[in-house]
Amino acid sequence: MARPAMAPDIERRIKELIIERGLAPGDPLPIEAELMRLFGAGRVSVRVSSGVK
Repeated sequence: MARPAMAPDIERRIKELIIERGLAPGDPLPIEAELMRLFGAGRVSVRVSSGVK
């Protein structure tokens, strides 16, 4: 499956968000709609970047 062009940038930004919010392994990420809003990205880009299948 090809990665959308935004996916690498969103993946980096998700990692930054985890660090900024002090999330520990197992802590939930913000919901998909919130990630879409935060990054100005579509659902597919957010899902690919966060590893959701």
